[in-house]
Amino acid sequence: MRFNYILLLLSCAAMLFSCSSREKKAVYDSDEAYRLGQTQAERIINCADEEALQDSLLEIRSRIYHIGVNVGVEQAGEFERGFVDYIKQNNDSLAREIF
Repeated sequence: MRFNYILLLLSCAAMLFSCSSREKKAVYDSDEAYRLGQTQAERIINCADEEALQDSLLEIRSRIYHIGVNVGVEQAGEFERGFVDYIKQNNDSLAREIF
């Protein structure tokens, strides 16, 4: 009986912590998201080989998804727009290859 009570108490505490952590979202605006996308694009432009480029592009897709989930859809869109704009402005051949 005592074991069941402790187990119930622990599961309730775990549920409370998991619910409260879902509500927390990072706070930054669309301008910051756009600049972050540009910063990531700058790193992509300097990739040494095709494999590094592919890995970096997968990482960017993952970041866009996580920003959309954890921050907001608008910021995820701005991040992607900053990324695309920077590459188009600074490396035409790479932009034609990946877009």
